[in-house]
Amino acid sequence: MATSTKLLGLLGDVLLPGETRSFAPPALDRAALQRLRLSDTHTITVVCITAWGELPSMVIARWGTVAEVLQIDEHNVTLRGLQRACIQTALGDVQPHAATIETEVTHPDNEDHASWIRGAHRVLAALDLGARPSHEGWQPGLRDSLAALLRSLSESSRQREWLDRPIPEGLEALAEAWSTALGVKEAECSLEGALRKVAEEPKLGKTDRRRLWSQLVGLQRRLDLFDPEFTDNDLEELSYLEKRLQQGGLPKEARSAAKRGLRMLRKMETSNHDYATMLGHLDFMARLPWHPDPGVEFDLAALRRELDAEHAGLQTIKQRILEYFAVRQLGGKAKGTVLCLAGPPGTGKTSLAVAIARALRKPLARVALGGVHDESELRGHRLSFVAAAPGRILRGIADVGSASCVMLLDEVDKVGTDRGRSPQAALLEVLDPQQNEHFRDNYLGVPFDLSDVLFICTANRTEDISGPLRDRLEILELEGYSTREKLAIASSHLVPRVAADCGLFVPPEIPASVLETIIEQYTREAGVRELTRKLGDVFRARALEQVTRGSKTASMAIDVGEVAARLGPARYRERPRVDGLPIGVATGLGVMGHGGARLFVEVGRLPGKGELRLTGRLGEIMRESARTVLGHLRLFAAAYGIEGDASPSNYDWHVHMPEAAIAKEGPSAGVALLAGMLSVSLGKALPASVGMTGEVSLMGDVLAVGGIRAKLLAAERAGLVRVLIPAENVADVPEGMAMEVIPVASVAEAARALGLSGDA
Repeated sequence: MATSTKLLGLLGDVLLPGETRSFAPPALDRAALQRLRLSDTHTITVVCITAWGELPSMVIARWGTVAEVLQIDEHNVTLRGLQRACIQTALGDVQPHAATIETEVTHPDNEDHASWIRGAHRVLAALDLGARPSHEGWQPGLRDSLAALLRSLSESSRQREWLDRPIPEGLEALAEAWSTALGVKEAECSLEGALRKVAEEPKLGKTDRRRLWSQLVGLQRRLDLFDPEFTDNDLEELSYLEKRLQQGGLPKEARSAAKRGLRMLRKMETSNHDYATMLGHLDFMARLPWHPDPGVEFDLAALRRELDAEHAGLQTIKQRILEYFAVRQLGGKAKGTVLCLAGPPGTGKTSLAVAIARALRKPLARVALGGVHDESELRGHRLSFVAAAPGRILRGIADVGSASCVMLLDEVDKVGTDRGRSPQAALLEVLDPQQNEHFRDNYLGVPFDLSDVLFICTANRTEDISGPLRDRLEILELEGYSTREKLAIASSHLVPRVAADCGLFVPPEIPASVLETIIEQYTREAGVRELTRKLGDVFRARALEQVTRGSKTASMAIDVGEVAARLGPARYRERPRVDGLPIGVATGLGVMGHGGARLFVEVGRLPGKGELRLTGRLGEIMRESARTVLGHLRLFAAAYGIEGDASPSNYDWHVHMPEAAIAKEGPSAGVALLAGMLSVSLGKALPASVGMTGEVSLMGDVLAVGGIRAKLLAAERAGLVRVLIPAENVADVPEGMAMEVIPVASVAEAARALGLSGDA
């Protein structure tokens, strides 16, 4: 839980939990010490810095220690470390700074001891290989710490046995006892165990071979990193590049290409125009992680916690993500499936991908595909091109330094084409598990294995994704949030975060009724992005008032009057008209770029020969729907009580959908079109509180359509009381909708539900 605190910098010094130490200038800023002495602060947070310029901007997301102030005078302060904490924000021109921190929560029964032990093992292994800390006086502290370690790991009945001898002998004896008990006395590390497996099984599979490569590369890097005799300055440029390529563990084909490039560079003059190009190419090969990271144990419960912490609602989506990774963990066929999070802007697609990467403990590489028109942007340019560069896929992997990363392909539906060369063809190779094992970037020139990369795509409209590419995706629809879900998101996530961004670290109270007013009267969206902006407007006004008039308004609750004063008159008042709809107007429901939307259908008729005129930027599918509906009305006019001079063939029909600047397309307007035509033919107005969606066949069947959740959410925002949907879409209706949903299988049922006479 985030808490407010005072933040103090320690110049080149560290305080750990459990320590009691005194600090004086120059470790402390003298002026900050005096200000701290005059305040009544009992606990502060201290963080180690190397220069005063790091405060406060460069300490965000760093870890410090919460400390209790035991004693303070003009010359020093005595602190006792309490616990570690992560710094979330830090503000102010002078020390001590105002900050918010997230304290470290430890659960002894559930804590990941393995990560602590692995880190300690690596440090001690480096010391064993000859590394030595550069500072003076580290040996006594290490000896005392190892003695404490031996005591903490020993049973009380055997402490004397291990400690009644030199400490190194006690550690050796304890390690030997444990190793003997576990039956792995000879395997002192995981690498030795892996080498024993090589001896037992000469023919290794690809997975085992790549895992051993990654361990070997890691060992090489550790040896060079902790070798005190080696520095980068000791090697000339090409020798250092050759050493990096050797450490990279390149596959055979890439290793051969690198050797050829190095030989050519050694024979080439530095003034040659190809020298810089080839040098950059080899440097990129050295930067690439050619082998996957050592596997980490996947925690499905951690993924569930991350998803619940970052997102309210979306239970179906969360459950599908958990099922997907459960199948992956069991080695199922989901290994080759690519998740695609599809939905309107602001529904949380990117943050879901970030939560997945965080739960998997893998780096996230984001590749923006919006506006990409040339496959070379993904596949790279050949070295023969001027200013040749690698593609975005490999560049993203090189930047995060992991061949097992989570790669977010953002806005995959906005990939365009340029002179017939579509980048979607390159994406097919990237996302196909049968092909990406040998992905060949034009700039790299050799195959690169992408099979260990977890690809996650995002899109706004799945209809804009090509068929072959869509066939490789597991599409999860995020169609938007209901008002109830937005209230939960705002109160749990948005209000604290936006208030902190505006400097209000103790957010003012904002009642649920006020939040509902902002949601329903000032935003009309499927996601919460516009809601975030409106909350920012309100909190910025409160911050200005607080700075101008003092802090008296800090604790006052925000009411509807304050919201109206800041945001102005309500932009949306989508409630049914009291006097009903005019004759010939029906309330349809559709899915637009921003999510579900209410669409009015206006139908008029004039004496004529039965011709049909369509306006309002209607697409070809919607024009076909209008012609089908008019044909059905002509065939079954008598069944609806339309006879004689009122026959549809005696009139010309004009169908219009307002907001003509917005293109409208899709097979969802058939029921609304038929309702409008029946309203005109029978002279009866339709109820304003009823919306409808569904396609109509020539024989009068109501066919299933997509986007039911998004349409129902739009109906809820518009204040509709009843909604007609196709009977085949009943399973798509989400729980807890604040309206009556009426399934209809035929236009006859729809006509009865709308109060129109006649049976088809």
